[in-house]
Amino acid sequence: MSGLRFQSASQVFDAFPEMHEDMVAQPADVAPLVYVQQLENSASPEDAITFCAHVLDRRKAVWWALGCVRHLAPAQTREDEIAIKTAEVWVREPEEHRRIAALGIGMKGRRDIAGTWVALAAGGSGGTMNNGNMPGPPVPPNLCARAVRTAILVALSTKPARERKALLTNCVQMFRDLAKGDQG
Repeated sequence: MSGLRFQSASQVFDAFPEMHEDMVAQPADVAPLVYVQQLENSASPEDAITFCAHVLDRRKAVWWALGCVRHLAPAQTREDEIAIKTAEVWVREPEEHRRIAALGIGMKGRRDIAGTWVALAAGGSGGTMNNGNMPGPPVPPNLCARAVRTAILVALSTKPARERKALLTNCVQMFRDLAKGDQG
């Protein structure tokens, strides 16, 4: 379970209290992969996406979002492709100047395209909210996870409703593969 930052689902909620606002499900003192299975089979399976975005380490969470977005909603515009590629470059070489570039794209990009959110996730992986040449306040600890969640949900929203459950299941399986260390 090399990609998981927590030993139980309740620890994730303790670390990110705002998850109570983002999810219908309540915390449980079970292993993260057990909890993800419960969420996936619940009345609100989107909660699984929210939880998965918070439980992976930030770099793997961005990698997961990239995989899901590329599978669900391949870039439709040049802006979208640039955002996705910038996030991918950061995942492969997580250097500060790459994070800052992704943050800039994510902050300025269109909110209705998944690539913007993937770039914001990479940019929100740590450091500060860089404002041009001046560093800003620290990146909020939940920015990466919330941007990962939003990227995947925006990408899912582009698909017909009848296909979303199966596609969500595919994304959750990609998460499981990363969590188990099978990929990435």
